[in-house]
Amino acid sequence: MAAITPKTIFGPANVRRWLDRRLGVLIGTAPDVATWTDQSGLANSGAQAVELSRPHQAEEGDPIVFDGLLQYLSTPDADSLDATTSLIVGVSVKPDLVTGNHCIIAKSATGIGEWSVQTNGAAIRFFIGTPGVAWSEGGTLVAGQRTRLIWVFNGGGIGNAGRLRQWQDGVQQSPTYPVGAIPSTITPSVNPITDGAFSSPAQFFDGDMFASVIVIGVPEPTAGQIADFDSYLAGA
Repeated sequence: MAAITPKTIFGPANVRRWLDRRLGVLIGTAPDVATWTDQSGLANSGAQAVELSRPHQAEEGDPIVFDGLLQYLSTPDADSLDATTSLIVGVSVKPDLVTGNHCIIAKSATGIGEWSVQTNGAAIRFFIGTPGVAWSEGGTLVAGQRTRLIWVFNGGGIGNAGRLRQWQDGVQQSPTYPVGAIPSTITPSVNPITDGAFSSPAQFFDGDMFASVIVIGVPEPTAGQIADFDSYLAGA
Protein backbone atom coordinates (compact mmCIF):
# COMPACT_ATOMS: atom_id res chain seq x y z
CA MET A 1 0.00 0.00 0.00
CA ALA A 2 1.31 3.44 -0.93
CA ALA A 3 2.19 5.77 1.92
CA ILE A 4 -0.40 8.38 2.85
CA THR A 5 0.95 11.86 2.18
CA PRO A 6 -0.64 15.28 1.70
CA LYS A 7 -0.26 14.83 -2.07
CA THR A 8 -2.07 11.48 -2.14
CA ILE A 9 -4.84 12.89 0.07
CA PHE A 10 -5.52 16.24 -1.61
CA GLY A 11 -3.84 15.92 -5.03
CA PRO A 12 -0.36 17.19 -5.92
CA ALA A 13 -1.58 20.47 -7.42
CA ASN A 14 -3.36 21.50 -4.24
CA VAL A 15 -0.49 20.96 -1.80
CA ARG A 16 1.29 24.31 -1.76
CA ARG A 17 3.73 23.81 1.12
CA TRP A 18 4.69 20.59 2.86
CA LEU A 19 7.30 20.48 5.61
CA ASP A 20 8.01 17.15 7.32
CA ARG A 21 10.68 16.60 10.00
CA ARG A 22 11.77 13.38 8.22
CA LEU A 23 12.39 15.05 4.86
CA GLY A 24 14.69 17.77 3.56
CA VAL A 25 15.99 19.29 6.80
CA LEU A 26 19.26 21.04 5.97
CA ILE A 27 21.57 21.74 8.88
CA GLY A 28 23.88 24.74 8.99
CA THR A 29 26.16 24.55 12.03
CA ALA A 30 24.80 21.53 13.90
CA PRO A 31 22.19 21.38 15.25
CA ASP A 32 20.90 24.61 13.63
CA VAL A 33 18.25 24.23 10.91
CA ALA A 34 19.15 26.50 8.00
CA THR A 35 16.42 25.26 5.64
CA TRP A 36 13.36 23.03 6.00
CA THR A 37 12.82 21.98 2.40
CA ASP A 38 9.32 22.12 0.94
CA GLN A 39 8.20 18.73 -0.41
CA SER A 40 5.37 20.14 -2.55
CA GLY A 41 7.67 20.80 -5.51
CA LEU A 42 6.90 24.53 -5.40
CA ALA A 43 10.07 25.57 -3.54
CA ASN A 44 8.18 27.15 -0.63
CA SER A 45 10.82 26.11 1.87
CA GLY A 46 11.23 27.58 5.34
CA ALA A 47 14.65 29.11 5.94
CA GLN A 48 16.56 31.24 8.39
CA ALA A 49 19.72 33.13 7.45
CA VAL A 50 20.47 34.40 10.96
CA GLU A 51 22.25 31.66 12.89
CA LEU A 52 20.98 32.78 16.32
CA SER A 53 17.39 32.61 15.04
CA ARG A 54 17.59 29.08 13.66
CA PRO A 55 15.59 26.31 15.35
CA HIS A 56 17.32 23.01 16.10
CA GLN A 57 17.10 19.39 15.07
CA ALA A 58 19.15 17.19 17.41
CA GLU A 59 19.28 14.13 15.15
CA GLU A 60 18.05 13.34 11.63
CA GLY A 61 14.32 12.70 11.76
CA ASP A 62 13.82 14.44 15.10
CA PRO A 63 11.27 17.25 15.42
CA ILE A 64 12.24 20.84 14.75
CA VAL A 65 12.67 22.57 18.12
CA PHE A 66 11.84 26.27 18.59
CA ASP A 67 13.09 28.03 21.73
CA GLY A 68 10.26 30.54 22.23
CA LEU A 69 12.75 33.42 22.24
CA LEU A 70 14.35 34.06 18.86
CA GLN A 71 13.88 31.09 16.57
CA TYR A 72 11.63 30.90 13.51
CA LEU A 73 11.67 29.98 9.82
CA SER A 74 10.42 32.17 7.00
CA THR A 75 9.03 31.39 3.54
CA PRO A 76 8.82 34.30 1.06
CA ASP A 77 5.44 35.15 -0.41
CA ALA A 78 4.59 33.42 -3.68
CA ASP A 79 1.52 33.29 -5.90
CA SER A 80 1.14 29.61 -5.04
CA LEU A 81 0.56 30.57 -1.38
CA ASP A 82 -2.23 33.06 -2.01
CA ALA A 83 -5.49 31.64 -0.69
CA THR A 84 -8.68 33.47 -1.60
CA THR A 85 -11.71 31.22 -1.04
CA SER A 86 -10.20 28.01 0.30
CA LEU A 87 -7.39 27.07 2.67
CA ILE A 88 -6.40 24.03 4.73
CA VAL A 89 -3.68 24.36 7.36
CA GLY A 90 -2.39 21.33 9.26
CA VAL A 91 0.34 21.18 11.88
CA SER A 92 1.67 18.63 14.32
CA VAL A 93 3.30 20.24 17.35
CA LYS A 94 4.29 19.61 20.95
CA PRO A 95 4.30 22.86 22.95
CA ASP A 96 6.63 23.24 25.91
CA LEU A 97 4.97 26.43 27.14
CA VAL A 98 1.22 27.14 27.21
CA THR A 99 1.18 30.41 29.11
CA GLY A 100 1.14 33.79 27.41
CA ASN A 101 0.71 34.43 23.69
CA HIS A 102 2.59 32.51 21.02
CA CYS A 103 2.42 32.07 17.25
CA ILE A 104 2.75 28.63 15.68
CA ILE A 105 2.44 29.59 12.00
CA ALA A 106 1.31 32.73 10.19
CA LYS A 107 1.01 34.47 6.85
CA SER A 108 1.07 37.89 8.37
CA ALA A 109 3.46 40.72 9.05
CA THR A 110 2.12 41.52 12.50
CA GLY A 111 0.04 38.50 13.48
CA ILE A 112 -3.02 40.17 12.00
CA GLY A 113 -3.15 39.70 8.26
CA GLU A 114 -4.14 36.93 5.86
CA TRP A 115 -4.17 34.25 8.55
CA SER A 116 -2.30 33.04 11.62
CA VAL A 117 -2.41 30.30 14.26
CA GLN A 118 -1.87 31.79 17.69
CA THR A 119 -2.23 30.67 21.27
CA ASN A 120 -3.62 32.52 24.25
CA GLY A 121 -2.47 30.43 27.17
CA ALA A 122 -3.71 26.93 26.39
CA ALA A 123 -6.42 28.21 24.01
CA ILE A 124 -5.88 27.93 20.25
CA ARG A 125 -6.94 30.74 17.91
CA PHE A 126 -7.07 30.95 14.13
CA PHE A 127 -7.10 34.54 12.87
CA ILE A 128 -8.29 35.18 9.33
CA GLY A 129 -9.20 38.11 7.11
CA THR A 130 -7.72 41.22 5.55
CA PRO A 131 -8.83 43.95 6.02
CA GLY A 132 -10.43 43.53 9.43
CA VAL A 133 -9.96 40.63 11.77
CA ALA A 134 -12.06 37.67 12.81
CA TRP A 135 -11.01 34.55 14.63
CA SER A 136 -12.08 31.20 15.96
CA GLU A 137 -11.06 29.80 19.33
CA GLY A 138 -11.21 26.09 20.04
CA GLY A 139 -9.21 23.18 21.35
CA THR A 140 -6.68 23.12 24.16
CA LEU A 141 -2.92 22.73 24.29
CA VAL A 142 -1.15 20.75 27.02
CA ALA A 143 2.51 21.40 27.76
CA GLY A 144 4.67 18.45 26.76
CA GLN A 145 1.84 16.74 24.85
CA ARG A 146 1.93 16.34 21.08
CA THR A 147 -1.21 17.38 19.21
CA ARG A 148 -2.48 17.52 15.60
CA LEU A 149 -4.38 20.57 14.45
CA ILE A 150 -6.31 21.06 11.19
CA TRP A 151 -8.27 24.10 10.00
CA VAL A 152 -10.46 24.27 6.90
CA PHE A 153 -11.52 27.63 5.46
CA ASN A 154 -14.30 27.56 2.86
CA GLY A 155 -15.39 31.01 1.76
CA GLY A 156 -18.57 29.56 0.26
CA GLY A 157 -19.72 28.15 3.60
CA ILE A 158 -22.72 29.46 5.49
CA GLY A 159 -21.95 31.49 8.59
CA ASN A 160 -18.84 31.36 10.75
CA ALA A 161 -19.13 27.65 11.49
CA GLY A 162 -19.55 26.85 7.79
CA ARG A 163 -16.56 28.93 6.73
CA LEU A 164 -13.94 28.02 9.32
CA ARG A 165 -13.80 24.56 10.90
CA GLN A 166 -11.24 22.93 13.16
CA TRP A 167 -10.09 19.44 14.15
CA GLN A 168 -7.77 18.45 16.98
CA ASP A 169 -6.35 14.94 17.17
CA GLY A 170 -8.94 13.73 14.66
CA VAL A 171 -11.93 15.15 16.53
CA GLN A 172 -13.93 18.02 15.04
CA GLN A 173 -14.09 20.91 17.46
CA SER A 174 -16.92 23.33 18.20
CA PRO A 175 -14.98 26.59 18.32
CA THR A 176 -16.37 29.95 19.33
CA TYR A 177 -16.01 33.01 17.10
CA PRO A 178 -15.42 35.82 19.60
CA VAL A 179 -14.73 38.69 17.20
CA GLY A 180 -15.95 39.53 13.72
CA ALA A 181 -17.52 37.48 10.94
CA ILE A 182 -15.34 34.99 9.10
CA PRO A 183 -15.01 36.52 5.61
CA SER A 184 -15.93 34.87 2.34
CA THR A 185 -12.57 35.74 0.80
CA ILE A 186 -9.00 36.30 1.93
CA THR A 187 -7.18 39.25 0.43
CA PRO A 188 -3.70 38.16 -0.72
CA SER A 189 -0.69 40.08 0.55
CA VAL A 190 3.08 40.01 0.16
CA ASN A 191 3.54 38.72 3.71
CA PRO A 192 5.81 35.70 4.13
CA ILE A 193 4.79 32.53 5.92
CA THR A 194 6.56 32.02 9.22
CA ASP A 195 6.82 28.90 11.34
CA GLY A 196 7.48 29.64 15.01
CA ALA A 197 6.67 33.37 15.10
CA PHE A 198 5.11 36.31 13.33
CA SER A 199 7.12 37.56 10.37
CA SER A 200 7.84 40.66 12.44
CA PRO A 201 8.66 38.48 15.45
CA ALA A 202 6.98 39.37 18.69
CA GLN A 203 5.39 36.13 19.88
CA PHE A 204 7.48 32.99 19.46
CA PHE A 205 6.47 29.34 19.64
CA ASP A 206 8.18 27.32 22.36
CA GLY A 207 8.15 23.63 21.50
CA ASP A 208 8.56 20.96 18.82
CA MET A 209 7.15 20.95 15.29
CA PHE A 210 6.79 17.68 13.38
CA ALA A 211 4.97 18.82 10.22
CA SER A 212 3.49 21.95 8.67
CA VAL A 213 1.23 21.67 5.61
CA ILE A 214 -0.74 24.18 3.52
CA VAL A 215 -3.38 23.10 0.99
CA ILE A 216 -5.25 25.46 -1.34
CA GLY A 217 -8.02 24.52 -3.75
CA VAL A 218 -9.99 22.01 -1.65
CA PRO A 219 -12.84 23.99 -0.04
CA GLU A 220 -14.82 20.95 1.11
CA PRO A 221 -12.55 18.04 2.02
CA THR A 222 -14.36 14.78 2.68
CA ALA A 223 -14.47 13.13 6.09
CA GLY A 224 -12.11 10.51 4.67
CA GLN A 225 -9.61 13.15 3.58
CA ILE A 226 -9.65 14.76 7.01
CA ALA A 227 -9.16 11.37 8.68
CA ASP A 228 -6.27 10.51 6.35
CA PHE A 229 -4.69 13.95 6.90
CA ASP A 230 -4.91 13.46 10.67
CA SER A 231 -3.31 10.03 10.28
CA TYR A 232 -0.51 11.53 8.24
CA LEU A 233 0.10 14.24 10.89
CA ALA A 234 0.10 11.58 13.62
CA GLY A 235 2.84 9.67 11.83
CA ALA A 236 4.88 12.65 10.70
